[in-house]
Amino acid sequence: MLPTPVAVNASHRFKDVPESHTFHDDINWIADYGIAFGCNPPNTDEYGPDDLVMRGQMAPFMKRLATGMGAPAASTSEQIPPDGADPRLSVDLIAPAPGFLVMSGGVGG
Repeated sequence: MLPTPVAVNASHRFKDVPESHTFHDDINWIADYGIAFGCNPPNTDEYGPDDLVMRGQMAPFMKRLATGMGAPAASTSEQIPPDGADPRLSVDLIAPAPGFLVMSGGVGG
């Protein structure tokens, strides 16, 4: 299960993600659930929405997401989003062996 998000005034969470940004709500969602953080420690008040993400940087995002879903270290399959979330997004995470993560999914109408 994902942890309960911390109450935050979303419109001011990251100074480089205004409410008008296309992915404002999505960025705040992954921050609220502790999947991603600001990119400018120690302030962490910038997200870098147009920055590239390297594979090494993506690994902790995926681990925090899987861990938040209650996934063990290996051999799991989780359907994301959990019950009650937006049904248009379907992402399947499978950890077939330690050190491997297979992700597939899509967006429905």
